[in-house]
Amino acid sequence: MWSNLTTYKKYAIMKRLLLILISVLLALPSFAQTKKELREARRSERIEQQRIADSLAYEKERLRNATAIIVETPHSDYNGIFTSLAKLLVRDGYNLKMADRELGIITTEQRLAGMAPISLTFSLSTAGEDDKVMITATGKVHSSISVGVRSGIFSSTTESADPISNRGMEGSALQIGWDEMLKYATYFGKTTITYR
Repeated sequence: MWSNLTTYKKYAIMKRLLLILISVLLALPSFAQTKKELREARRSERIEQQRIADSLAYEKERLRNATAIIVETPHSDYNGIFTSLAKLLVRDGYNLKMADRELGIITTEQRLAGMAPISLTFSLSTAGEDDKVMITATGKVHSSISVGVRSGIFSSTTESADPISNRGMEGSALQIGWDEMLKYATYFGKTTITYR
């Protein structure tokens, strides 16, 4: 009998059967409950997404005011990491102002980043029972203002250095400095990373 029907009639019968099935499902209390549960689940999901968005916004704002990056590496070879970090900075074009293994400090000379010179400081130490190496990265953006009189009688230059923080625009000395600090602090891997 089914094979004798035209395609249009088969379609009409299938459509009626589908409508009957939907009507029966809507009439069942369990289906209505499932629909209510779905609405509640969607509402809970929206609330959770908003909570996560608020948390990320807070973390981003906290990160924006940070001036130091603190990284716990998965390594315990203090001397090896100190030497490798110093060599890495030199390889990338930084001149070292100071590299004191005993104090655990590596400081770079000023280097142009964007429109202003920056200098970076890395403090290395060991922490925990397994003596994992901790790297703290900080930096400064340097600026100077020269004031002079045309006749050359009076001339004055004022220099200042402001801490690098993660709040500059892309391509600015602040943002380039922050990116450089993050790159070198996390170069050896990270178990944890915090900002201060």
